[in-house]
Amino acid sequence: MPFLVKGIFFVLWFVLAQNAYGQFFDSIQTSLEHPPRPEVKFDSRNSFIGARYARIYGIKAGLDYNGTFKFGLGYNWLSSDVFRTMSIRNSRGEVEEVKAQFAFNYLSPYAEYVFYKKEPWNISVSALLGFGRANYAYFDSYWVHTSTNPDFVMVYEPYMTARYRLFKYIGVGAGVGYRLAVSQDKFSRSRLNSPIYVIKLRLYLADLYRDLM
Repeated sequence: MPFLVKGIFFVLWFVLAQNAYGQFFDSIQTSLEHPPRPEVKFDSRNSFIGARYARIYGIKAGLDYNGTFKFGLGYNWLSSDVFRTMSIRNSRGEVEEVKAQFAFNYLSPYAEYVFYKKEPWNISVSALLGFGRANYAYFDSYWVHTSTNPDFVMVYEPYMTARYRLFKYIGVGAGVGYRLAVSQDKFSRSRLNSPIYVIKLRLYLADLYRDLM
């Protein structure tokens, strides 16, 4: 089994109850015997950065094994306006305080284990491990725009979601979880840790492709 899949197993181990370990691994092992189907997902994870509401969008592409185990790669970015006050040296060498906008994006291997499947409902636990960067952009009092050097950020996001198949090729879902962050930047390290609230849109591309062929 690929190293990435083994690593994802290790991550999901933390979000499963101890008495479900055997069933969990047996179920995934069985699902991996089926041919995979491609999937593309878009989600919106709502949380807080500091005391401010913040939304992170994500696009994911991966493989679905028998509707039970799924893994792939995603790209995520902060879409909300989040600011902090910073003391900087402006374009003329003067010290001043500015309102800097926080930017945050990351790539994330992800995995999902579906433990309840009864159409049109689907309930699962998911986890992603993200690697990205955060930085700040601001204008000084002379309207000179500056972006700071990016800092590395690593995040871990486990969450549980329920999905409802609204139409033949479209599903919607929601869930809750938590985001943990590790970064050299103190603001990122302290403010990115937060509960998350997930909104999902699922496109059943494999079913659409099969019906069109």
